[in-house]
Amino acid sequence: MSHSNRPDILQSPRVQAQLDRIRKTLAWRNRQLHATEQQLTHSEQQLKITVRGYRQVLGLVVLALIVLIAILVMGGFA
Repeated sequence: MSHSNRPDILQSPRVQAQLDRIRKTLAWRNRQLHATEQQLTHSEQQLKITVRGYRQVLGLVVLALIVLIAILVMGGFA
């Protein structure tokens, strides 16, 4: 097979139709990927906010326990 036929093959309607189909499929997959990345970014932000809230609550509980233990060790509420 000679190399001179290669440009003719690439210009054939069948090959062009196949290339168009592949381009459309890639564009569609890229849109899906972009949407998924946006969802993941949003989920990560929500997770960070939730974790921050849990840490604050845990910090307040630990602080309350320390205060309660200090009061009990120093003689109670009397």
